[in-house]
Amino acid sequence: MAQAAGICVVMPEDGNQKDLDDFTPAGFNLDFQLTPLPPGEATVSLLWRMAEHREIEDAALLGAQQRPACISYACTAASFVRGKGGDEDINRRITAVTGIPATSTSTSLLRALRAMNVERLAVATPYLDELNERLELFLEAHGFRVVSMLGLNAKVIQDVTPNEIIQLARNCDSLDAEAIFISCTTMKTAPYIAELEETLQKPVLSANQVSIWDAVQLTGKQSTMPARGRLFELEASPE
Repeated sequence: MAQAAGICVVMPEDGNQKDLDDFTPAGFNLDFQLTPLPPGEATVSLLWRMAEHREIEDAALLGAQQRPACISYACTAASFVRGKGGDEDINRRITAVTGIPATSTSTSLLRALRAMNVERLAVATPYLDELNERLELFLEAHGFRVVSMLGLNAKVIQDVTPNEIIQLARNCDSLDAEAIFISCTTMKTAPYIAELEETLQKPVLSANQVSIWDAVQLTGKQSTMPARGRLFELEASPE
């Protein structure tokens, strides 16, 4: 019997571990290493501090002790908030201290969009408007066009209900959008991806989904998964 491939997930303590598990195909094990969540609203300045804090490397070093095949920093906002290259900086820092290939949610999103041949997308988020602006700038700096964006301006993202997530994804859709992206690894999306794709008749991506999909690619193994969106039906590498 083949040994399961280990994926270390470094993430803020408010991340949705269950949702990440639900996106993980058979043959892969997740090891979670959590970083503290600073008090206060999820503002640009708070996420910027998180992105630059040594806590990311410290958590990655703990996870590296289990010898994972790759490490994923699963926080969308902290990986896009500093603009183009901010995500890659986090990836490089993790690899520099661990010697292990690394990715982050925003990097994973870019790879997923390219793999799906998506150029125009609609974006649904729980964020404050100032973070939404940073996300749009990040995506457009990489050549993608955000044709519509809808945010909840949620003060406590963990309190966002499943119905709110589903309705948000539907409401943000646009005829010009080739796909929908649901941002934030705190948001629970695994049970709803397939239903949303059927309703909206287009790919639906989410932060946790792209994070795991890309991490699986980094392990060097190929794996598909039913009922977790068209992204997990792809067999080709994102690069």
